Amino acid sequence: MKKKLLKFPFPLIVAVAYVFIGVLGHIWHPTWLIFLLIPAYYEFVAKLDMDRTEMSTVQVLKSIPFASITILAYLILGFFFHLWHPGWLIILLIPVYYSVIPLFKKD
Repeated sequence: MKKKLLKFPFPLIVAVAYVFIGVLGHIWHPTWLIFLLIPAYYEFVAKLDMDRTEMSTVQVLKSIPFASITILAYLILGFFFHLWHPGWLIILLIPVYYSVIPLFKKD
């Protein structure tokens, strides 16, 4: 199943949807955010074959797309609430998150 999903032309579908929405609705600016679905799709597909029952806490924490979630939150704060300045501080959570994960490793 994973091989089929990797061969699926998801980026092409996202690009067609972007052009379709842009031409018909004249909504080019916020619609470009749908391109963020492409890395999220491939992160999801990469996690499909993983057996969740035998994963350690560290593997579960690493499987969360924290960087993508953080960047999406930053863009939402900026575009919709005009909080670009204090919002950039959440980007600092990315290295903190990934440096704290090894602390959960069992000996």
